[in-house]
Amino acid sequence: MIKKFLVLIMIAAAMAVSAEAQRLEPVSDAAFAGQLDIIGVQAAGLVPWRNVAEDQLIARLSDKKPAVRRAALSKAKEMVVFSEAVRNKVSEMVLNRAELEDIRISAAKTLVPVAKYEKPGAALMSIGLLDTSLQLRITACKALYEAAVESHEIKTWIIERLSEKNPKMRRAAVWALFKASPHLDVQAELWPLYENKGESAEIRTEALKSLFLAVETDDMHALTYMIHDVSIIGSPDPVHVAGVMLLAADKNPNDRRDITNHIIETQAHNAVIVAAAKTAAKGRTVEVEKYFHLGYKLPDGTYVPPIDIP
Repeated sequence: MIKKFLVLIMIAAAMAVSAEAQRLEPVSDAAFAGQLDIIGVQAAGLVPWRNVAEDQLIARLSDKKPAVRRAALSKAKEMVVFSEAVRNKVSEMVLNRAELEDIRISAAKTLVPVAKYEKPGAALMSIGLLDTSLQLRITACKALYEAAVESHEIKTWIIERLSEKNPKMRRAAVWALFKASPHLDVQAELWPLYENKGESAEIRTEALKSLFLAVETDDMHALTYMIHDVSIIGSPDPVHVAGVMLLAADKNPNDRRDITNHIIETQAHNAVIVAAAKTAAKGRTVEVEKYFHLGYKLPDGTYVPPIDIP
């Protein structure tokens, strides 16, 4: 009888643990090397992620276990927008040189939607300017792309990075200007980078990619660009492809059809360019959004933000 009672207790406990696990909010992140060890978090006596309060989240961001800190950053992505204390804590993580590099990079990405605020913006600019980790500098620079639309200071800081000696940092700065490209002062930086045949193909290609929103906001820009800018012909294939793909930004389907058909006919010998023209003819598709690092949705509805697109 006692054995039967103990078995019933064990079954009930197992069911309770299972129910609790089902209530846990998923906290895995594409940046994580694997899934969060939820059992370990529960064993530590932590509150389920869905119910975590601001002070509890901040405590987890300082936890001794890297797995818990990584998971806390995943939850922080939701809370940084509403909580000054959380975004300030994440900013400290970015600045903390004693922290693991992958966690600092994840923290920098977490600050994207709040980079316009003083502490997050200052943290990202500080690390983007001086840090021993090049990958962290690149990520910090890119994480400012949304803030560059609203903050003249941040936009200017990114433009100044175009003069960096490191080509990877220069490319990151070009990338980071994509959302602010409708601004005339940004266009004044990006178009010359593309037009300068002395620049590397990587920088010229990135400049064209970052001009997508500028072209999209000017209905006739893409048409005029392709008709008059003959310098793209004869450019390295990546640059040529980017120029053709940029036609997808033209909102007039008739313009896109006429120009892409012309390209397909005249560049029939170049399968890469023909494929780019056929893609551009369809306008702003998921493939185009991915190519121009605009953010896109996967078939299952999951949104992939620009910061996670190379």
